Amino acid sequence: MKRKKTTCILLALCLAMLFGLANAALAAEPIGLAFDGVRLPEYSADNITPFYIDAAPENKNSSVFVPVRVVSELLGAEVNWQNPNIDILYGDTAIRLTIGSQTAQKGEQTITLRAKPYVKDGRTYVPIRFVAEAFDCQVDWANNEVNVHSKPWQLNGKNVVGMASKVEMIADVFRYELRSPLFAAKMYDALFNDLGAEVPAPEHYGRDDIMDFANFYYQQSNNIIIADDGTEVLAFEIYECADNGFGQPLPQGYTEHLLLMEGKWYAVSDQAYDLFMAWNLLGRWEEC
Repeated sequence: MKRKKTTCILLALCLAMLFGLANAALAAEPIGLAFDGVRLPEYSADNITPFYIDAAPENKNSSVFVPVRVVSELLGAEVNWQNPNIDILYGDTAIRLTIGSQTAQKGEQTITLRAKPYVKDGRTYVPIRFVAEAFDCQVDWANNEVNVHSKPWQLNGKNVVGMASKVEMIADVFRYELRSPLFAAKMYDALFNDLGAEVPAPEHYGRDDIMDFANFYYQQSNNIIIADDGTEVLAFEIYECADNGFGQPLPQGYTEHLLLMEGKWYAVSDQAYDLFMAWNLLGRWEEC
């Protein structure tokens, strides 16, 4: 009887240790942060895109906190820091958080937070759910990951919800969609905030398989910004110069990449193109 009792005690201790180790492993599992279903990388890929987080999200009293730079750099919000207050302006909405205080302001409304904003290792941490929902973004939690669904933005009088890309083959046309207002905004800004001068149409361009011309511009992508009603907001094409061994310099005013929109051609800088492609490659494109 004594041996049986001792065995039960040992078994109970082993089970307790196992459960303790399992809980510790779960607690140690890093919290993920995603925007429109795309998880934030923990570093900047090739230093091209700002879509990364340099410090892991942290859980404080069932609230996930992230560095405030995530809000400013990704959502495009304006952040003003006057210790101990953090003022964040996004569109027409302003919120104020205070380091060490569970009271926050959204306009004239006072809101009690679950946990206090804080500073750690030189970074200011804010509760991502409160900030995102204050700016009308939806937030969900699954599999130890916070996913922020960005809200539509206005372009040409319509609500932008994403971007589509058409790929024309010999017999078929494939369409891919990226349903993310955030990614659509980042790709649009990358090109149009730094769009070069208008240039004449290149002498040779298209999607021909045989490009036996110097400075042939190959259609690299055919893009459509889409609205919440499924209609087209803006269409533009990106062309890339294929040298094909001719070694001739580009015509004056031309760049390696050109943008065609509404029958007009524009120069695209390497920096703008690289940033556009960085956001493009990070997105979750689905065939439609």
